[in-house]
Parts: sequence; C-alpha cells; structure tokens
Amino acid sequence: RYYGDSRLKVYISPVAGLRLPVIHGDSAAAVLNVACFARPQEAFGWWEENETEALEVTPLVENFTKNYVNQLHWCSELTTAYLASSCDTSVSDGYVAAVSGQGAASQTLTGDTRLVVWQDISLLGDNDRLSLTGVAYDLGYRYDAACANAALQRGYVYWTRRAADNTCWFLTDHAPAYAVDNIGYSSGPVSPQMWLLTLDTRPLLQGEYYVLCIDLDGYQTVSSMAESLLSVYVSPVQDVSTTTVWKGLDQNISLECSNCTTSTKLTLSLKCDGSLVVGEIVGQQSLVVNLQEAGENNMWFALVDAKTLAEGKHYRVCLEMDETAPMGDTGFRIYVSPVYYVTPSVGNQQFQEIEIA
Repeated sequence: RYYGDSRLKVYISPVAGLRLPVIHGDSAAAVLNVACFARPQEAFGWWEENETEALEVTPLVENFTKNYVNQLHWCSELTTAYLASSCDTSVSDGYVAAVSGQGAASQTLTGDTRLVVWQDISLLGDNDRLSLTGVAYDLGYRYDAACANAALQRGYVYWTRRAADNTCWFLTDHAPAYAVDNIGYSSGPVSPQMWLLTLDTRPLLQGEYYVLCIDLDGYQTVSSMAESLLSVYVSPVQDVSTTTVWKGLDQNISLECSNCTTSTKLTLSLKCDGSLVVGEIVGQQSLVVNLQEAGENNMWFALVDAKTLAEGKHYRVCLEMDETAPMGDTGFRIYVSPVYYVTPSVGNQQFQEIEIA
C-alpha cells in the first residue's frame, strides 16, 4: 500500500496563545493580547533547503524568498485578524467587514513587547519532578524578565522561576505538558511575541464565544484567512470593584454589567472554559450563584460561598449570561486573602510593631 492524497488540508496556526481568552464587549476599541510564534523551526528548515537546492540565487531572489517565508510563518504589522462565528477562508486580502451578531471587522496587529508571564504556574510537574531529571537551572534571578532572557540566550524555549530562592529553570519545547498550579512560581515562553489586536466589538453578542481568524500577510495575497482554533469570550462586564474576599460564607462580589439580569450566574473558579464539573470543588471553584440588583444603573452583586476556596490564590470571575449561554471568563480576578486583621496605623518612627492575624 502507498500513501495517497486525502485532499484534506491542515492549517499550521502561528498563534501560540492568548494572554486572556476574553475581550470586552460593546467597545469601539477593545484590546486582545495575542502571542505568535516568533521563530518556528519549519521556516528555517524550509529556507535552508530551498537556498541549498536553488540553481540560481541572486541577492534579489534571496531577499524575496526570506521575506516570503517570514510573511508565511510570522505575525507582523501586516497581519490582520478578527473574531467571528466562523472564519471566511476565501478572503486573501486581509479585509473582512463586520456582520452584526456574527463577526467584527478585521484589523491589523500592533506589536506589544511585554513579557509573557504565567503567574503561579510551574512547568516542572508535580513536586518539581522535572527538576530531578537533569534539567538546566541557575540561581540568582530576582526577576522574571532576567530568567526569560537567560533562557533565550541559552537556546531554550520555556522558563520557570521560583521566587523563594530566585532559581531559574531552562526548559525545552515539551515543558507545557508538565504545567501545574504552584504558588510562588512563574513561567512563560521565550519565543512567542505578544501582539495587540484592537477591535470594534459592538457588532458581537455579549456573553458568547467567537473564534480568532488570522491572515498572516494581510492585504498581500500569498496567504488567506484561517482559523486559529482559539475561542474568545465577549465579556459583558465593564468592571469588578471587588478585588479581595475572605474564605467564608456570603462574600460580596460587586460588578458593573450593562446586559446582566437576575438570570445571570457567577462563580469564582480556576477555569471558566467549562472543563470543570458544575458545582463546588474544594480549592478550585465556588458554587454558582445568581446576580442581584444593586439599586444603581448597571450595578450588580453576588453573594458567593468562598469557604472551600484556597487562601492565597487568585480566582477567575466566571459569568453565564443566562441558561442558554456558555460560561465565560470576564477577564477579572479576585484574591482569597488569608489576612483577617492588620494594625490600622503606626507612628512615623523606627521599629513600629504591626499585628497581623
């Protein structure tokens, strides 16, 4: 038997991930942070192979070929993207118009040089087991940026830093398989570069998910629109004024939401993607509760039972618009504080005692 052509195509997405899988709705300029792979090995291999086999490579052809590969494999200022119910793969000039309820108009990416950091995430696995297998590490890294830069300089793909002793581990591309929640650790990739996608989200339905569509070369016609396989939640929440709760009953969560109703449900959870079972999960998720009107325009509150949540952790504020809508990440976090009392004031002198409970 021989291999045959199935006539099916597979798109290799350049998008590594999103800083948050959420964008705020009803905004003329809502921002989504997109991470694109910066230096995929396929591009270098393709170029080296074609450069070697080319019968005649002039400087003009060489530059054109390298630029062509860059446009096909890397996000750039030419890259356009948008959110929609489904991607229009027939578009090759990078422009898609807005359609009410179905998609936003496409826009070009702009560079964002901020470091990608996953807080309270370790890439060493449970009980740091990966650190026992000869993984490279070094000491003295007080900042995430220094750890990430050291990993890049040494040719690694990911990094993990432990704040307690400023240890930095340098990891290869299989590291995400070992990702676990671990307070006091931070991790991230060295290769993806963050980009900003600014969209007019007013045509989109709040409380719904849309897929991210991307055209790498924008108005040029080498590549066309394709689906990145990443979904983004359009959040109806403008603000969550509560930033901290205690581990206890009836913790008040105050928020501003223009389209919420008394049928809207809220929970505090480590994940809002529906991967956790519904209901209370010790250390991971609170019970789902309905919003209540706060008496002011667009102001709401929820009384959350946080007694099973873990102190010292941040939890996502997850929202479900109504019984027919999916649960989504509002983009806001709430910290479960272990501190119940602190001395309210001290004198302007040395060696003042502060009592903490």
